[in-house]
Amino acid sequence: MKKIFIALLAILACAASLALAQNVSSSLRCTILDTSGAAVPNAECVLTNQGTGVALTAKSDGQGACIFNIIPGGVYALSAQAKGFKAINVKDINVDAGATRTLGNLTLEVGAMSESVQVTGEVSQINLATAEKSGTITMTQLQNVAVKGRDMFAYMMTIPGIVDNMSQGRETTSPDSLRGTFINGSRENAKNYTVDGITDLDTGSNNTLQFEPNMDAIAEVKVLTSNFQAEYGRNGGGVITVVTRGGGKDFHVSAYDT
Repeated sequence: MKKIFIALLAILACAASLALAQNVSSSLRCTILDTSGAAVPNAECVLTNQGTGVALTAKSDGQGACIFNIIPGGVYALSAQAKGFKAINVKDINVDAGATRTLGNLTLEVGAMSESVQVTGEVSQINLATAEKSGTITMTQLQNVAVKGRDMFAYMMTIPGIVDNMSQGRETTSPDSLRGTFINGSRENAKNYTVDGITDLDTGSNNTLQFEPNMDAIAEVKVLTSNFQAEYGRNGGGVITVVTRGGGKDFHVSAYDT
């Protein structure tokens, strides 16, 4: 009985370590300045995931930089405040999976901390942090853009630079779903495919999948087409990153009929 108990604990420990390993992290950064353009050090920044309610805190450094590393993709709200300044609040900040998102400069106005400035329009999502060329298929697209079947690769053609020769039916998930798509003219077997950060290719062929998630289980698909960072090595013909859905604070139901 004791041996069985120890074996079960070992299995649970392995499962926990695998779960922790399956992660596609992003980062968000901004610079806190005053109205004269000078850096505001030690400003307290709070980043809140609007979907889960999870909040992270950080303080700006001597140059006013405030950085949140290793955060999951999602929609966030950011607040920043410092003594002698009005607080500033920015909502509906979209952070893609695996992205380095910068908000640029956030300016604090002189005033009491009890006062606040609301930024209702989202800060421009131009990527100023990396040189990568990429496209994203959002969960909204997966839920609302009609396709013939239930193969997520049917959405690949919505991203500039990707061609599908339609050799696959795109009606159901299949180990061959990866075939037929070409990124920026690269070879069919030159791209990588990951699910939650783990390579999901059959590395014997580099052209078939071990597993393709159901479309209802996908939160986001990000496709790196060129100029991506060295951390995305192994395949030079592009990287398709699938992020599966997690829990949230709201209850959702979906249905599908043929």
